Amino acid sequence: MDISKPVPSDLSQSRIICRFKNLNPIQLEHLVFQAAVPKYLKLEMLPPSSTTVPPAHAAAAEVTQEIRLTNSMQGQKSIMLKLKIGYKQGSVTVSDLRLH
Repeated sequence: MDISKPVPSDLSQSRIICRFKNLNPIQLEHLVFQAAVPKYLKLEMLPPSSTTVPPAHAAAAEVTQEIRLTNSMQGQKSIMLKLKIGYKQGSVTVSDLRLH
C-alpha cells in the first residue's frame, strides 16, 4: 500500500494505492478486495485494474486498486480500515480479514 495526501492544503484527504502481486507460478483469479471504515471516514474504492493477478513471471504481474478517504475528524481520530481480500488459486479459495 502506498499512502499519500493528494491535496497538500487539505490533510483530511488520503489516497491509498493497493498493489497485489503473485509470487506463485499459478495465477490468482476472482480477486475481491473490500474495505470498511468508521462513520467519520468517507470511503471511495475505485475498481481494480483486473480481478486476475498473473504469476510472477508474467509481464504485467501486478494489479492495483485505489482507495480514497476523507477524514471528517482530521487531527482528532486516525484512519482505521478493516480489509478483506479473497481470491481463488487453482482449486483453492482463500479469504483473509485484517484490521489496520
